[in-house]
Amino acid sequence: MNAYIDVVNTSFSSYFSNTSNNDVVVYTDSSNQSIHIGTKLGNNPSMLKVTRSNVEVNGDIALTQGVNITGLSISKRSSAGTMQNVTSTVTSIPSLASNVGNVTLSLGSGQSNFNVANSNNSNVLSVTGGGQIQALSNDSSNVPSYSWTNDLNTGMYHVSNDTIGFTCGGTNAMTITTSNIQVNGVISAQNTTSVVCLSDVKAYNVAGGTGTAAAWNTRTLNTIAGNNILVTLSASNLTSSQFSLLPGTYHIWARAPGHRSDLHVCALSNITSGGYTLVGSAEWSDRNTGSGAYTTWSTLDGVITLASTTTFSIQHYIAWNSTAGASTLGVPISQSGVNIGVNNVYTQVSIRKLL
Repeated sequence: MNAYIDVVNTSFSSYFSNTSNNDVVVYTDSSNQSIHIGTKLGNNPSMLKVTRSNVEVNGDIALTQGVNITGLSISKRSSAGTMQNVTSTVTSIPSLASNVGNVTLSLGSGQSNFNVANSNNSNVLSVTGGGQIQALSNDSSNVPSYSWTNDLNTGMYHVSNDTIGFTCGGTNAMTITTSNIQVNGVISAQNTTSVVCLSDVKAYNVAGGTGTAAAWNTRTLNTIAGNNILVTLSASNLTSSQFSLLPGTYHIWARAPGHRSDLHVCALSNITSGGYTLVGSAEWSDRNTGSGAYTTWSTLDGVITLASTTTFSIQHYIAWNSTAGASTLGVPISQSGVNIGVNNVYTQVSIRKLL
């Protein structure tokens, strides 16, 4: 292959008869103050034209390295030989080296959108000149426009005008309109204020228990109510009356009754790390049958912060148990065996998640 370079005012025709089909010719054209690069092959002498204001390419551009393209305008020749704008289409993009840095595609003058099309040349994504990203409007919960690799049926999609849908596994999980939010399923609120209550519930004629004198006693917790997402009180825990709290900040209130036990006090016992996290009020219920022989309640109230899941129980110290016997840890509603239609409630715990 030969190369011919002309640096004076001429045209390609002066070389046409002296070149072979695969020769490359570079020449100038003073009529429009341009430089041309071309070949005789296919009678297409000007594959590249460079003027003072622009560069024109008559043919395909093969990209083999990373390219920063700013203000790209791709055109084609009409049958009359003039230039007219057409839609720019990139069929493949070369791989970029890890050290290339940022790659920028900028819209040229008069262009409104940067479009991404599929193999059928149908637009699937557009970026407007104002920076708005526009996806398909005919997507669905099975094929959302915004999804993730290897999880194509989970993401966000367009339900209808002014309505957004969120899908998980191809099933609508939440829909947002201009007037409401519809959630299909249970809302698990881990970072909002929630309350759960634990208690010791026994039949109408069952007393609270005898307990051990001059010792700490584990108070029974067998019932849970409220937002039980906060607390783990599984069947295995019911026997030991322990409950577990997830990491967070909590306000805890609890109380336990003592009857004719003399001194008594309750506490929140940390089973995971040991010790007492919160200690309740010291109370007195006289063991004798005088004016002090009534039930009193030891109450604890405080805020705790947990860095990891922690297990607790309610402990109750009683000084005496011989006088009231099985009723030391709580007097039943029915002393004579008459059922009045309600159960006994002894130890009570209220847990509120703050953070």
